[in-house]
Amino acid sequence: MKKFTLMLLAAMIAAASYAQLPAAKMFQKQLNPAGVQLNKTSAKVNASKRTLPVGKQMKAPSRAAEDYVIISEQPEGELKTYVRGGNHYVIQNNSLNYGAQNGTIDIVWAADNKVYFKDIVSGLTVGTWVEGILSADGTTISVPLGQNLYYSENYDAGIALSMINYDTEAGFTVDAEATEATFTVVDGVLSLQGTAFVTRSLGATWTDDGSFQDYGDYESVYTEYTEDLTLAEPSAEVLATAFEMPFAATDNDGKNIETNVKVAFDAAANQVYVQGLIQLLPEAWAKGDVDLTTGQVTFPIQFMGYYQENVKVFLSGYSSGELTPFVLTIGGVELPTTFEALQSQSAALNLSSAGYLLANNNSATITIVGYYIGVFIGTIPEQLSLPEGLTAVEMPMLAISEGNEVETTANVAVDGSDVYFQGLCLELPEGWVKGTFSEDAATVTIPMGQYVGKSQYGLTYLIGEVEEEAGDIVLSYDAQKNLYTLQNNVYYSLKADDIYYFGTLEAGTTIGESCDEIWVAANQGYANSDKVTAFTIGETINVTLDKASGTNNPAYYLTGEALRLYANNTMTIASEKLIGKIELIMTGSEKQMRLTADKGTYVLEGSTGIWTGEANSIIFTVPGISGSQARIQKIKVWYFDYAVNKPEIPADLVAETYLLEAHDTYYNKAVKRQVKVGFKDNQVYFLGLSNYVTDAWVRGTLAEDGTVVIPNWFMGTYSTIFGDYDMNFSGATFVYDANAEKFTCTEGYTTVSTDGFSWDELDNVVITKMKEFEATPADPEVTMLNLYNQPAEGDTELTLRNYPNVEFYIPATDTEGNDLLNDKLSYIVYYTDANEEQHELVFTAALYGNLEADMTEVPYNFDDDYDIFTAGARVYLNQDPQEIATWKTIGVQSIYRGLDIEHRSNIAWFDIEAYVAELNEMLTTGISNVKTDKSATIVYDLQGRRVAQPAKGLYIVNGKKVVLK
Repeated sequence: MKKFTLMLLAAMIAAASYAQLPAAKMFQKQLNPAGVQLNKTSAKVNASKRTLPVGKQMKAPSRAAEDYVIISEQPEGELKTYVRGGNHYVIQNNSLNYGAQNGTIDIVWAADNKVYFKDIVSGLTVGTWVEGILSADGTTISVPLGQNLYYSENYDAGIALSMINYDTEAGFTVDAEATEATFTVVDGVLSLQGTAFVTRSLGATWTDDGSFQDYGDYESVYTEYTEDLTLAEPSAEVLATAFEMPFAATDNDGKNIETNVKVAFDAAANQVYVQGLIQLLPEAWAKGDVDLTTGQVTFPIQFMGYYQENVKVFLSGYSSGELTPFVLTIGGVELPTTFEALQSQSAALNLSSAGYLLANNNSATITIVGYYIGVFIGTIPEQLSLPEGLTAVEMPMLAISEGNEVETTANVAVDGSDVYFQGLCLELPEGWVKGTFSEDAATVTIPMGQYVGKSQYGLTYLIGEVEEEAGDIVLSYDAQKNLYTLQNNVYYSLKADDIYYFGTLEAGTTIGESCDEIWVAANQGYANSDKVTAFTIGETINVTLDKASGTNNPAYYLTGEALRLYANNTMTIASEKLIGKIELIMTGSEKQMRLTADKGTYVLEGSTGIWTGEANSIIFTVPGISGSQARIQKIKVWYFDYAVNKPEIPADLVAETYLLEAHDTYYNKAVKRQVKVGFKDNQVYFLGLSNYVTDAWVRGTLAEDGTVVIPNWFMGTYSTIFGDYDMNFSGATFVYDANAEKFTCTEGYTTVSTDGFSWDELDNVVITKMKEFEATPADPEVTMLNLYNQPAEGDTELTLRNYPNVEFYIPATDTEGNDLLNDKLSYIVYYTDANEEQHELVFTAALYGNLEADMTEVPYNFDDDYDIFTAGARVYLNQDPQEIATWKTIGVQSIYRGLDIEHRSNIAWFDIEAYVAELNEMLTTGISNVKTDKSATIVYDLQGRRVAQPAKGLYIVNGKKVVLK
């Protein structure tokens, strides 16, 4: 199965300077097409917590920190271009993907036996060079490891060339014993020595913590690049066989091309020539080799001529970031056994491609002049249309595509056992397909490969997925609801008999009434003016109607085909299952659509009354206003779905602080953090069970035996630098000990994002109520001050940062190491001015835009989402930097008010003058080891605790919010 994903073409190619191409959807093999998916429970991948925008050319800083010497300019010497060979891999989303190297590498042969490699690690295209030494006999090149490839100001760290080892237990680790990479030189071909399939590779690591940068090369072979400018020119005899065929494609401007090309057969060589395959050069011929065993015509990468006189153009295909031969598939005819037989059927055959056709500037690396998508040569298939006289009905469609719900419509027409659908392809909503009802009318089967039109990617067919292979499309049918539900995935494919797709319609898509239960008044067999007192919806919902204090009884009338309730009449809907939503489809004037509900929320939108809430029984009442009615044609019911709802929190809920202690099964380590727990009736509310959506509540039901069952609630969206994830609680069962005020869950729980990735993975969970006590908080620390820029080579004086900041460590423990209640803990920042007078730092609303009022004492849990981080992990100093530069010291003090008795820690001071003196020393000595300014990596959790071995999630790393995965 292959997939086309949406991305910028420019992000995957290094386009020639003269080729400014627009954004487009890019075809790409499905993730990990030729690699392996490593199971996290049996193998370690060690994906880096930091990423660079690899895939586009990046210029490294011309002047980085002095410790990170980088060769960013091309060295002097003879420049040669080599074609990359061998293998490489990349780690993405904890998946190890590997395959052949592709593209080219520039190498400069300089004086004094120096050899320079540009972007020596194939996946890390940052535009920098490393130096090697050619042996005296010219047979080997030694490249010292540890050379810097890149410097990141964001992380204040470099990326250095390293030799990487891998095993399934330790993951990827640096070979600390290796000092150089060695290439042999034989007949001008360079070969990397001492590497092997994944287990040993040439890669890169971050210089601050040694973490692996996720790219590696092994068994690399570099061959000097030469161009073949030979044109394909069919002989006069072959030209005599030429004939015209229709040609369709979409070019890089998104323009649909429909024209003719010439096709000529060379029976003697089993080859086909096509003139006009590259529309930029319509007179140029391309030559392909015919393979009747596979039904494919393969066009090797070949020179096509010059565009606009001076731009060389090569024809090629594209796959996974590399140039490949371009392949057309033979269709339209039964595949013959001889070339002559194929030639005799030329009027009926077609040639199609589900990939890219590139017009490229050379034959080795991607430098695109233009490209084409969805190439088709031959007569385009006819689209299906409705039989004459058959009328379609428009029905609501809740489509699921790429994991997203799309509300739209589809047209459906039934003709005996045949059923026609229009709109199953969201990209081509006018396309029709035809299916057939089963004998019991419970399912509809749509044969695969039906043509629905030409999209911007090419001729498009609908393919069903059956056990990961191409198959028919199947929908279930509920006659009571008139509801069609898609049972398998549908692919918008560029092949009629295989899955090669650019879009999907996923299983679960519905056409028709998409509620859980439906009642239609007109289908109940009532006669005109029949009194109605009760009925059922589905198997478990009972509806009772009562005259109550009204004058008239509820009844059914043919006028409007509606159940009619009058003033003061009631309708009670009761269900064994919890109801989350009811829609009442009504008719008539505004005064004939009047209702109220005894609980939940009820609104009238147009002619639909919508109730939402969480109840097993709802009483609807027609107001006692003269002339008021409710004329109900349909009742649609949705059961409460915990996975798409959050619990409603009672306004009077009292939530207290508990300590959660558990075992993280993923990282095999202990977890401890504070959560909130509240009781209301027989419901227990928990806040903070997830370390990732910390503001998410879940709710469980407390039984008489002390068990608390929490269903799989929707927890909200977890926003990271990698994207947003919708998170769901897995569900859990706790045992509550009221005397000990403790919850226990041995089996534990997880939180799962909609992409199937597990986040919290805990067992042996114990949640115990924290006791408030009088205590003195442990002393805090000033861990870092960022007031001046790091001195760089050539600097003669210090320069102030634009956004100075300070970082604190505020322990959430007392002097004896006991855990303190976070919401009783706070801190104050101090400074001494030029006259050595001590002041409390005031965070004014004028300087701190997210504050509503001035603040001196900062609550431990406070975060303004901009300047002040939780637990003081980073605090920006928005005062005038010139003023801050006059301060002598800066300090921090913790305050704890257990039992409303205040205790303060000592003030932790940081000597600014000493810090400045060390920086000034750097200007003259060039030593860059100022611990107070650039300390080792310090990681905090969101509650401000230092973390030695962080798990996946959101942390404060050296004062920055970082997502570790």
